[in-house]
Amino acid sequence: MIIEEAKTVSFPEMKALMNQLNPELKVTEEMVQAVVDAPDSHLYLMKDGDRHLGKEMVQHLLNEARAFAPIAVHLTSRPVREVANKLYQSLGFTQKLTNFYILNINP
Repeated sequence: MIIEEAKTVSFPEMKALMNQLNPELKVTEEMVQAVVDAPDSHLYLMKDGDRHLGKEMVQHLLNEARAFAPIAVHLTSRPVREVANKLYQSLGFTQKLTNFYILNINP
């Protein structure tokens, strides 16, 4: 397994991933590149075939975050992603009760 910070990304692969996480999100290549280029943003890629390595990825990211301590790590996960939510709880994340709102404004 290789986990590395991305300096470039494959837009089609990133778009496919974002569609899995939120099918309503319209991701553009410019949006992805802005995340990659932002100085305070760190985007990591994990490569190891089709194995499910979420735990190793999150643990790696938490180890990276410790370099910025003190720091709070926030994440969101859709309720239907039951396995992911159990994983986050097993790693010490606590569920925060919140109302999440979205307003789409189109031209």
